[in-house]
Amino acid sequence: MAEHRRAMIFGIAVGVVAIANACIGSDAANTSPPTPDAGGVDGASGSDADLPADSGAPTDGGGDAPTARCDVTKAFAAPRALDDINVPGTTNEMGRLTQDEKTLYFSRDGSDAGPGNYDVFVATRSGAGAKFSQGLPLNGGNTAGYDRAPSITADGLFVYAHGPGPGGSDVVVASRATTSASFAAFTALNGIATAEDEGNAYVLPNQSALYFNATRGGTSTIYRASHLGGGVFGTPQVVQGLASVANPGHAAVTTDERTMYINGGNTSTEYDVYVARRPSTSSAFDAPKRVPELSTPEADYPTWVSDDDCVILLTHRRPGGTYEILIAERPK
Repeated sequence: MAEHRRAMIFGIAVGVVAIANACIGSDAANTSPPTPDAGGVDGASGSDADLPADSGAPTDGGGDAPTARCDVTKAFAAPRALDDINVPGTTNEMGRLTQDEKTLYFSRDGSDAGPGNYDVFVATRSGAGAKFSQGLPLNGGNTAGYDRAPSITADGLFVYAHGPGPGGSDVVVASRATTSASFAAFTALNGIATAEDEGNAYVLPNQSALYFNATRGGTSTIYRASHLGGGVFGTPQVVQGLASVANPGHAAVTTDERTMYINGGNTSTEYDVYVARRPSTSSAFDAPKRVPELSTPEADYPTWVSDDDCVILLTHRRPGGTYEILIAERPK
């Protein structure tokens, strides 16, 4: 009888342990985070497979996550002029920062330092938030015509800009072999410049793609061309999802290509700033939304946005027709 009781107790204990292990296993399986963008639009999986190389997307390197420098759910603070760049007696426009935010490329008119009307200038600073130098002309590149809206690759070897070409206004490019060399003069970009107007190029830092404005058949919109290698780009494709904005242009794109700021409007004094987002690069952008804190009664153009969507540069048209560079930041 005693042996029978001991067997029953042992059997009950084994059953309890088995049930406990089953419960623990079930809870452990539920601790895995959900897959981002699972079942996304148009079959997008949300995996890193649809991100361009060196896109700046977060990697799973372990350790504590970095503290965000802003709250992206909050509106931008009021834009302020970069007075260290907006030198009196000049008009300054189309500022683009390098990814470390220490070097600013922009175009300037009204200075005798460059060979043309508008020329590409470069200004530097010690770090984010510090003052910029007033800027010097780009080392080479500039021509006797106009050279505007520069966009440079992360390696510092290619600058894409807006200048004269076969269509009157075209995407132009200047290159150099090393960062200590001078740039060759800007020339029209083969495969992009046509007999119609193109301009306002925005290259991704790793040169994997180029965004630009173009007029085709009298209609202006934004195009994207993939880099095939060796400075050659594929056939430009219309960026989908922007049709609700009149005359979209001046794309400023995060390197993961999921957030795009543009401007649009029916006249040069009505251009406002819009933002469009998408869940993955295989999806069309959602309908752009006007960004009221970045839009004024004058024309406003987004020209650069940080990858964390915390900082944006703008070109603002002053009453009278001259331009200035503005910066806006989101609060924490």
